[in-house]
Amino acid sequence: MFDQVSSSHPSIIRSATHILHDMFNTSCLDTEEPEGVERPRGRQPRRNKSAFEYIRGRGRGRGRGRTSSSSGSQSSSSVNMPGTGRMDIEHFPYKDRIPNIMMPFLDGWNDVIADGNCGFRVVADVFQMGEDNYGLVRQLMYSEIASNRDVYGHVYGEDLDRSLQRIRWGGGPCDQNHWFDAPLDLFAVANIYKCAVMHFGLGLHSRAYYPCTTVLPWCSRETVTRPVRDVAIGFLGPSYRHFIRLDMSPDFPVPHIIPKWYEIRRASVEGWDALYHARVQQWNNLIACSFC
Repeated sequence: MFDQVSSSHPSIIRSATHILHDMFNTSCLDTEEPEGVERPRGRQPRRNKSAFEYIRGRGRGRGRGRTSSSSGSQSSSSVNMPGTGRMDIEHFPYKDRIPNIMMPFLDGWNDVIADGNCGFRVVADVFQMGEDNYGLVRQLMYSEIASNRDVYGHVYGEDLDRSLQRIRWGGGPCDQNHWFDAPLDLFAVANIYKCAVMHFGLGLHSRAYYPCTTVLPWCSRETVTRPVRDVAIGFLGPSYRHFIRLDMSPDFPVPHIIPKWYEIRRASVEGWDALYHARVQQWNNLIACSFC
């Protein structure tokens, strides 16, 4: 059986590993969950890795605090459905966690390497020709924030300098002191690349819609009159602590625009929120219907 699974597609290997992980890790996190949802997976005493974990990579780590990157895993991309141009969502290893209202709009994904840099890897995968260029993303974000301290002081507050040191990392696997912090770090991402970033917090079940939000650029050149593209990033929590890239169909429903954007936006982007009004309303309507 081991030979059969180990020679399968990486997404199948990942799913098998999750099942084994549940079997061998039975302790709970330090937070309680409602009855009727899956048992959270927490830290365990150090043990020898299984053969499946060596296939995956380093074994996914755990973290605490706000949404932030996890450590250790092998990347896995979506699978094409022959003749359709659409990805085979049946191979999506986290489909039990993604909100039901999103599934019809999910066209694909990329499960980037989870070495502590996964949030930066997602951004690099979208904008910098591959996730391995995450170091450049860190550099650009550091420069963006350090050059606009008056703006990002409203975003990070007293944590501004600590956030700069967190983002500044020389490369390689890192601990939680250098993880991506969403949605706060998405302000810099949105402004650097002049994109709209939809952050989806993927909870413990398919009707968990928090935290989900949209972040827009806070300023723009006169020649740019709207976000150049929409980018969807998913955060798997609380047990995984891992970011993934989500490829959504055009004009997919989007969550509300983060309130902080209205505090720091410049005149050059006023009215950009109206561009997403109908899609935000669609998101709200779908959520309301899901509880009917």
